[in-house]
Amino acid sequence: MFHRVVPNFIIQGGNSDSWKSMRKRQEIGRYLLPPDTRKGHAHHRGVISMPSSEIDNPHKLASPYEFFIVQQAPGAYHLDGNYTAFGEVISGMEVVDKINRLEIDKREMPIKNVYIKTEIIR
Repeated sequence: MFHRVVPNFIIQGGNSDSWKSMRKRQEIGRYLLPPDTRKGHAHHRGVISMPSSEIDNPHKLASPYEFFIVQQAPGAYHLDGNYTAFGEVISGMEVVDKINRLEIDKREMPIKNVYIKTEIIR
C-alpha cells in the first residue's frame, strides 16, 4: 500500500499493516539495512529507492519493508549518496503521477487506500 504521498516529490509504500505482514516482520525481527550508495545511482524520475527508517538516524539506515518512487522531474538528486536506489519504473509513470496527485491528509497519507501489485523480472 502507498501510505505517503509528497506532492511533486515522491510516493512511498510498503510496510503493510496486514496481520500476515506484521507476523512476518515479527518472525524476521527488527533490523535495518545500511545504505549502498557506492554504485553511484542517481535519483532520476522513476527511480525506486529505500527510505531511511527514522528521523534520528544519522547513518541513513533503511527499513527493509519500505520503498519510495521519485515522481519529481527531472529527479531528486539531493537524495544521491544518502539513499539506496535499487530499481526503476520501466513503464507506467503516468500511474505514479496519478498517485502523486491524490488528496492527502496532514500526515501526507492518501485519503483513499492505494495498493500496488509488483512483479520481479530477472
